Amino acid sequence: MTAKYDLLVVNTKKIRKSLANDFSSGVLEVTMPSWETKELPKNEWKDTEGEDVYIPTDGLHFGGADFEVKLCYKGTEGSWTNTEILLLNYLRSGFLAVYCSYVEEGWGACYFTGISDIDTFSDPVAGDIVEYTLKFHLTKYERMYEDFYTYIVDENGNLITDDKGNNIITDKI
Repeated sequence: MTAKYDLLVVNTKKIRKSLANDFSSGVLEVTMPSWETKELPKNEWKDTEGEDVYIPTDGLHFGGADFEVKLCYKGTEGSWTNTEILLLNYLRSGFLAVYCSYVEEGWGACYFTGISDIDTFSDPVAGDIVEYTLKFHLTKYERMYEDFYTYIVDENGNLITDDKGNNIITDKI
């Protein structure tokens, strides 16, 4: 499939996939993550006004966030079922690093949470055409404005860095 926008994924087993090339699916729409700070520890004393809030000395920290990617699959008639099984087995293999060319942004330390909104059309001439939504959860604020499809992630989904804090990039795994 030739797709204008792609979703590139690398898992902790260092297996890289392009949803356009490997699963014939192009990106239609992306719901960006909404980042909120973690809840701060606080006390409310009954005999005083207001509340006592502790703010860490290194500043506020973000919690996790969810995002969704709507895709369209195009394949031969009857091919969606096998493609869906292969896609889901790949995505549920562990933590992922994901880059979306639609928003030119990527995230590490995320995992797959589900597939929904599956609309299918099948025809002997047109083949299988399926719109579906993939859902992901980000465990930490680790956003990249570059294609880190080539980055390496560890077993916890973190981008691996060298001793200076630079992300390790490789095209040979």
